[in-house]
Amino acid sequence: MNSINLKRIQSSISSGRFGAPAVLVTSPENRLFASGFASSAGMHLITEDSSVFITDFRYIEAARAGIENTEIIMIERGQRYSDLINDAAKRL
Repeated sequence: MNSINLKRIQSSISSGRFGAPAVLVTSPENRLFASGFASSAGMHLITEDSSVFITDFRYIEAARAGIENTEIIMIERGQRYSDLINDAAKRL
């Protein structure tokens, strides 16, 4: 899938347009815009030079095949999105 919008978001982060070092995308519409990938579940953490997309088992294979320039993580049963996002933010 096309990563033009991801690059545009990263450029905006780098330029200080958002006033934050990262953007967390949670709504299905905005995840689609950022990644080009449609799903009813997931979160997308974007920094100026990296990107992490977290989703559940229903979308993991399609996300890995379709989202470019992004680390894909599958949320496991019993995990919380907030914990995975916090871990990814610390790494990035």
